[in-house]
Parts: sequence; C-alpha cells; structure tokens
Amino acid sequence: MEEKITRLPAVSGQFYPNDKNQLSKMINNFFSLSENKNIDGIKAVIVPHAGYIYSGQIASDAFKQIENYSNIERVIVIGPSHHEYMTNFALSRADFWQTPMGNVELDKETINKIEKFNELEFNDNASQEEHSIEVVIPFLQYVIKNNWKLIPILAGQVSDENIKNTAKNLNSIIDDKTLIVISSDLSHYYEKKKASELDQKCIDSIKTLEFDSECEACGEVGIKLLFELAKLNNWKGELIKYGDSGDITKDNSQVVGYMSAIFVGENKNENYSESDKKFLLNLARNTIDYAFKNNGKLMTFDENTIPNNLKEKRGVFVTLNKDEKLRGCIGYIEAIEKLYKAVQLNALSAAFDDPRFNPLSESELKNVKIEISILTIPQACEFENIRKDIDGVVLKNGRFGATYLPQVWENVASVDEFFGSLCQKAGLDWDCYKDKNTKFSTYQAEVFSE
Repeated sequence: MEEKITRLPAVSGQFYPNDKNQLSKMINNFFSLSENKNIDGIKAVIVPHAGYIYSGQIASDAFKQIENYSNIERVIVIGPSHHEYMTNFALSRADFWQTPMGNVELDKETINKIEKFNELEFNDNASQEEHSIEVVIPFLQYVIKNNWKLIPILAGQVSDENIKNTAKNLNSIIDDKTLIVISSDLSHYYEKKKASELDQKCIDSIKTLEFDSECEACGEVGIKLLFELAKLNNWKGELIKYGDSGDITKDNSQVVGYMSAIFVGENKNENYSESDKKFLLNLARNTIDYAFKNNGKLMTFDENTIPNNLKEKRGVFVTLNKDEKLRGCIGYIEAIEKLYKAVQLNALSAAFDDPRFNPLSESELKNVKIEISILTIPQACEFENIRKDIDGVVLKNGRFGATYLPQVWENVASVDEFFGSLCQKAGLDWDCYKDKNTKFSTYQAEVFSE
C-alpha cells in the first residue's frame, strides 16, 4: 500500500498551544466571547493568522458565524507565503495536515484536478515552515462538526491578471458545500492611529470589492482572489471585527492590524418572502383558471395592490408539473417584464403554448403543480467554469439557442446528458457544446413551488 504523507505542524507551541486540551480550551474561550449573528449563506471568511493571544479572538468572531452550518464538506484555505518567494500558487501533495487536534484529510481528488490549472502547482517545500494556513486549521477543526476535507493553497507574488484567471478556474469547483478561508493580517508596525487609517482602506474595500493600493495586507493576493470570486457569484462582504495587537499588549507604538470578515451569497429565501412566493404562485394558478373561464383572456386588476418588489423587471420561468412529470415550461431569461406580469404571461404560455405539449385542459389544472423560477442576470461564462447543480445555462451557436434551468441538473445522469440534450433542444447536434463557436451564459434561480 502507498504510504500516506502527513504534513506536521510547524508552529504549534509558538502561535498556539501544542497540547490538544489546552488548544481546545483556548478556542472554546474565544468562542464563548463571540456573538453568532445567525447569518445565512456564508461562502467565505477573511481571518488573521497571528499568534492566538493577539488575533485569536478576532478570528473566532468570524468562525463563530458558521458554527451551525452542517453542509460544509470542503474548505479552501488561501494564505500568503512568508518564507519562499513564488510567482504562483502552491498546492500540497500531503494526504493529511496535522495539528494538536488531529489530522485533517486533504481533498486529493479536487487538488489533482486544479493542479492542471495555470498558476497552480505542487510545492510542499513552500508550506513546510509556513504558518498562515496552519494557524487557521484548529479553528476549523473546532467549529465544523461533520467530516470535511482541506485544500490548502499558498499564494506567492501573483499578478492581478493571473489572480483573475485563477479565480475563474477555482470557481468551477466551488459549490454550496465549499467554504473559502482567506488568511491575512493587515498593516505591520505602525503607530496605532496610522495603522487604523491604513487598515480602514482594507475594510472599505470589502464593500467595493476593489482592493485599495494603500491597504497593507500580507494576504493581499488571497483577498484579491476572493474579491474576484465575489464578483463572479454576487457575494457581498461584511466586516465582523477589527483590532490590533496593541489592544492586547497595550503598546500602541508599533501595532499589527487584524480584521475578520464574511462574504455572503444570495440564498433561496433572501430576496422574496414567503408571502411574496405565495402571492406569485396563487397569481399563476388564478391566471390560468381565469383564462379557462374567460376565453383565454388575461386576468387584470389594480396594479396598486401589487407589492412594489414584485413590480421590478426580472427574468422568470413558470413550470407546470403533472404526476411529477413536466407538463409545460416557458419563461423569459432577460428582465423584459415586471415580475408579476411575467409570471402571468408565462403561466399562460406554459399552459397553452409550450410546443412540446398539447394545451392544458381545464380538468387537468387541479392536478398540476406550479413552480416559479426567478432568475439572476445571465453572465457570459466559459464551459469549464459552469457549475453543476448551481447554474442555469444559456447555450448559443449562431442563430440557434436554448436554456436549461438549474433544477434540470437533478433530472440528468451526467454532464454530457445535460449539455447534449440542451444542444438538441436548440436544434443542434448532440455534441454542439464541444464546438468552439458555441457560447455559454449562466444564471442562478430562486425556485419555489406549490
């Protein structure tokens, strides 16, 4: 059998206790002082990596936010290289990384996949004595209760262009079970007031997703990469805690700055309330029923009775299912109509104008289950960056085109079947998705049903 490789801790006993019980007690004390704000949809965190007595509480304040998350199965930790000069990102060939709290298994399958991306290569020497990733791991071992795997990535002096390329590549393997952790301290050895002014540049950039050149962060590359991921996925950043070493030592003449932050993605319940969803589902059903009883006419009413957020223009699809099988599905990819009106019009089209089915009969309506998908704005995307189970896909080749909603992934056996059948839906050959002239856009959907 192949011998397993374990990366041993390099800074236990220095940055944090080397005794498991002492380490667990220390982290537990931090967590007892942290507040859980019950924030849903956290996709990434930024945490400091100094000795625990200096920055452990600030790191804990961020990790506290995910203590009730039960879906995390993979954690990508990106930290700066302090010991070896590099111009790319370093991956680890180890099978496990060890801390006093035990071994963490690496996600070797995914690591071997991303190693084929440009700017990423194996380099265990760079991480051998490095602390920026190591000091984060005990917090993760403490807070994530289910089994999870680690992808440690050490960042060198990577150009902005290569950071963007790497973000696009990594985005292809990020899913709802992935957490991103960026390890970085802020300014070093300024007087407290000056440090605070410089560090505020870093804090402000969390909202704008544009890295300020005056921000002095040793994890600059990782932060920039996170900003690119946030732009790709419409994540929003929020500061959790800021402080500096002077808060602990009481010496404010030369301090090191620390911040923790979270990045939150859209979740299914964030944009529309349960009452909004119920209103739209009832509207779709009542519109179809009205058409049956009034010779196909569109049901009208006073628009002043419609909630304002349902008057915004949005892309939307209405899907009809009968006996758990598709009975009709029509929609707008682009935001060309007010949401409530789009639901009405697409409900009628799904019932009567989907060319794949005979028009719905009035007797069938009671057995039909209505589903509504409200879409984000489609964004151009390379084929390799399309995310299974997350993205809806628009495929275009010349004058031919078609789309599949994200939930279609649930009904196909493979990626080839998804794209092959999408090609056929567009009137193209099964393998059209391999054609260099085929272009893709992706979107996400907030989906709800009766």
